[in-house]
Amino acid sequence: DSIYGPDKACPVSGGSFYQINPVANATSYQWTFTGSHKMIDGQDSHQVTIDVESSGELSLVVSNDCFIGDPIVMTVTMGGDELCSLADCGREDSYVDNELIESTNIQEYRAQSTITSNAKLEIRNYYHFRAGEEVGLYPDFEVESGTLFEVEINPCNKN
Repeated sequence: DSIYGPDKACPVSGGSFYQINPVANATSYQWTFTGSHKMIDGQDSHQVTIDVESSGELSLVVSNDCFIGDPIVMTVTMGGDELCSLADCGREDSYVDNELIESTNIQEYRAQSTITSNAKLEIRNYYHFRAGEEVGLYPDFEVESGTLFEVEINPCNKN
């Protein structure tokens, strides 16, 4: 199995969301991260939210009373200024298309005012759009089955 979530992270409030498909008969999910971070939510769940502060390896061990699985590992690196401006409300407005998603490989997009998109969101990924005022989805916008997509209208708190 694989961990799904952004492999390039930005230090944004609210953290980054990671998940695996739920494992049958699992009674424990133990997430660890080798870089600097703060665990926000989901430590004993198939999904977790963490504030990543430096590059590192995200690891998950799934177990029950009879079995301890092999670690599932994902390398997470810090994104640059251009990448992080998309994820930390550094832009007034953002347009998210497939080219942007493929070039940045992030799943969380934030804008002070508006996000618009005509993207096709790929299966088994997580995408989160947060805008201060509006999210506009064009008619050719598509979310494949098995994809988690969330929209949030919530003003950014820029310091």
